[in-house]
Amino acid sequence: VDKLYRDAFTNYILIQILKFSNGSLVTQSRLYFNSSGPNISTAQISTTLLMGLGKLNFNIIPESISVTQTS
Repeated sequence: VDKLYRDAFTNYILIQILKFSNGSLVTQSRLYFNSSGPNISTAQISTTLLMGLGKLNFNIIPESISVTQTS
């Protein structure tokens, strides 16, 4: 997933996995971007992941993707 965002956004810094849900592979994560670059929308984050699903070596259910913005 890191490579998807690194390739898509020049101001991408890293993805931090915050939590794995018990008995599942559901994760909560946070993406970090350099503030000197362009603003990235939640739609861009979601679309980048959806478009890159075929490049990953694990499965993600597209309907399970939820992106929210925090400060």
